[in-house]
Amino acid sequence: EERKKRYIRRVFGHSWLDLALYDLTLNTAKLTSQGAIATALLALAKFSEGIPKQPDPVTMHYKQQSLQDIGFMHESEAEFAQVLDFYNIPWQYEPRTFPLQWDTEGHVIEAFTPDFFLPEQNIYLELTTQRQQLVWKKNKKMRRLKDLYPEINAKIIYGKDYRNLLKKFGIDEK
Repeated sequence: EERKKRYIRRVFGHSWLDLALYDLTLNTAKLTSQGAIATALLALAKFSEGIPKQPDPVTMHYKQQSLQDIGFMHESEAEFAQVLDFYNIPWQYEPRTFPLQWDTEGHVIEAFTPDFFLPEQNIYLELTTQRQQLVWKKNKKMRRLKDLYPEINAKIIYGKDYRNLLKKFGIDEK
């Protein structure tokens, strides 16, 4: 149980006890298991009524995050988000975590959460401003991601490319 708590906090940045993370919670102290299943299925049916059967990726709308709402892990991520905002490029910060490795019991022991997702371009981006010789870990995770999820479009933006991008947009490196 403690391993699960630590893992969820590390990967998602929240305690699994935070009820805001869940779309539906049921108090099973007053429900039978069949009652809980029936309630969940009813909630799913109500929720599904508003979801198109085959969403059109071109017209899908994504909730745009704002710089004020996010606690970026690194200053470079906030700068990159500013560039995206300036050019009206929709983005999401760390919207999905991809499990990469599991133990023998099926617990996730390694995962990868790319920094950004650009929905209109359908690409995940990982920024790394570390020196080139220190990025081998991210490169390894990216290779594993592409092996396990070949349908996912993901790229790493390396430190040199990132600094050139900042220069191009007139942002001083701090």
